Amino acid sequence: MAITIKDSGELVGAIDFKLRPEFNKSEFGFWIGVPFWNKGYASEALSVILKFGFEELKLNKIFAHHMITNPASGNVMMKNGLIEEGYLREDIVKNGEYIDVKIYSILRSEYEKLKK
Repeated sequence: MAITIKDSGELVGAIDFKLRPEFNKSEFGFWIGVPFWNKGYASEALSVILKFGFEELKLNKIFAHHMITNPASGNVMMKNGLIEEGYLREDIVKNGEYIDVKIYSILRSEYEKLKK
């Protein structure tokens, strides 16, 4: 799904949502163009995805990972109530190098508490 500026429609990034219906959960991922970093676009898009996943799809869990070389993505997740769940060593290869990742998730019960 595109992340755009409401007034102009300018594309600033994207967020995806991969359903795993057999486990009643979903994984998301996002990217934001460099000129739009630190403006809240990722946090806002993630809040919409969480609302859709928990309130419309009635999922039990939504999760994601980020490369440890990009801690800002972890900050976006924590701002939206996700909790660090684990650490996977050398899990991704980027530009020929192995990179560790952190996994974050939020359960429906945790999301419901945040809404109050």
